[in-house]
Amino acid sequence: MKILICLLPMLLILTSCGRNEYSRSYNYGSDGLIHHSKTGQLYSGKIIDTTDTFIMEVDVIDGKRNGEYKIFDLKGNKHIQGTMKNNLNEGAWKYFYPNGKVESEGVFINDRPEGRWVFYYPSGIKSEEGDFLKGARNGTWIFYDTLGRVDSTLTLKPDSTL
Repeated sequence: MKILICLLPMLLILTSCGRNEYSRSYNYGSDGLIHHSKTGQLYSGKIIDTTDTFIMEVDVIDGKRNGEYKIFDLKGNKHIQGTMKNNLNEGAWKYFYPNGKVESEGVFINDRPEGRWVFYYPSGIKSEEGDFLKGARNGTWIFYDTLGRVDSTLTLKPDSTL
């Protein structure tokens, strides 16, 4: 409860600042880069941007998203957490259900899923797991029922689809 009380004023401030164009010091360019709104130069700094339903946090260096990337709802519940490098997803990422439990987790390399990924039901029980190779499902995938028991397996090649 104390955390919620502490977060509420911060969320109100962030929400009001994010919707106020006067306070926004950057713009998203058609070139995919982020520019300083007054000078047009490439922006560097922390962005905390809000919409009607979400708050996005990311560090920007020379106009590109670099560093930890997070998306929260307005109640402070995390929805996405990962790392970006030069505007691309890179490294470990986690996606969350609205109830706070992990929906999926895995690694991106050069903006494509790579290696072991695990997916979960909203209850937190594993629903499937398998490997990605250069962004495509590859090898043996294991699918689980809602009780966590193996339901089926499927072996895929990188050019296969489910």
